Amino acid sequence: MLNEELLNFLANKSNFDTKNELDEEITELLQNFRDELLDLIDSEALKLPIEAKKGRSKVTKGNLHYGYPFQVLDFPSQFDKQNIFTFRTVVWYGHHFSFNLILSGHFLKNHSPKWNKLLNKGFIFTCSENIWKEPLKETDCLEITKNNYTLIQEKTNMCKEIRVSKRYSLNHLSDFHRLGVECFKSIVCSNEDLA
Repeated sequence: MLNEELLNFLANKSNFDTKNELDEEITELLQNFRDELLDLIDSEALKLPIEAKKGRSKVTKGNLHYGYPFQVLDFPSQFDKQNIFTFRTVVWYGHHFSFNLILSGHFLKNHSPKWNKLLNKGFIFTCSENIWKEPLKETDCLEITKNNYTLIQEKTNMCKEIRVSKRYSLNHLSDFHRLGVECFKSIVCSNEDLA
């Protein structure tokens, strides 16, 4: 049976109005970020390994990622059974927001980031059985540093899929667009294979 605190929460419409308003604001934030990335791709004449402008994108929402709501934008992206290229932006309520490049198949082989350009900038390399999970186990993650450089190169050659990410506190959400563009340029645009 629900206790009094839970009943009061359930009966208070403003709790759900606030959540709905927050959801709308985060969705708009992600959609505007998608437009910003599209403009960046056009202005840089970036030749992505996919047709980014034609790629569909939508914001995906959920309520129970380890018990907490989230919203995700995959753009630019291309998915099939063996080959994945996606720049994934995640806002995980109560935790953090992150910018991630996830690669597998021929995209991993041909379009891995230039690791030397990511050294000591707060990026995390992940190679695990389930690359999509948040939070990732600390044992699955390696900071992209000079000390880990050789190991990351080796793991990139051994893994079926990888993820490069950078996380930020939700307190930095006011800098979301700037941080997202910086991450996109660092992870994706620095790869000379795309130029």
